[in-house]
Amino acid sequence: GRDPSATFVLENSSGSHPPSTVPSPVIIPPTPTVSPPAHSDVSHNGGIWQLGDYKLAVVNSIKCQYSYGAAHVTLIVNGPTGKNWIIVQDVQVDTGAFESMLPAGAITKLGVSLESGKKVDFSGVTGSDIGWEHNVRIGVILLGGGEDVDGYILGTNGQPFLFTIPIIFYGKQEDNSASKLLGRTGVLSYLSLLFGERMLTITVRSD
Repeated sequence: GRDPSATFVLENSSGSHPPSTVPSPVIIPPTPTVSPPAHSDVSHNGGIWQLGDYKLAVVNSIKCQYSYGAAHVTLIVNGPTGKNWIIVQDVQVDTGAFESMLPAGAITKLGVSLESGKKVDFSGVTGSDIGWEHNVRIGVILLGGGEDVDGYILGTNGQPFLFTIPIIFYGKQEDNSASKLLGRTGVLSYLSLLFGERMLTITVRSD
């Protein structure tokens, strides 16, 4: 089995490191839960990128199935320090939400103090709450079997597409049950989202 505590490096199949905008990540590999896109969705002129024991093919689009009545994605998240990466699964795509939100424990896993962000007071279904906003870099991935790769990473021209958005981290740091939402702010500036009856297709905006 794969060691969930291992250190992972994101690199291309030739062994050379990606551009300086992609730091070496430290992540926890999740158990694949979603089927990969069909082979026709893979960009044939794209590269193969290594994420620990996983080989990820750069793709022009990623298709995510619905679960619990909503579309969910898997993200790689890079903290403000630029050093560490984590994988966050089951993030609900909610274009009705203005902000993106993740559990507080996610930012601390990146080696960043929760309170070093911008304090935000907000109200939710459970009442008022306090969160801390951090600007983080994210990318969209899809893990699952598929021919000679273990998963896919959204990108263009053979390069993974990583972009920076504000995310509010909230809740108890030891509790990972807080809602995980990917809202509108920043996201719709970079990605095109096509909602189907049972599938969400994500592509990088070309305009």
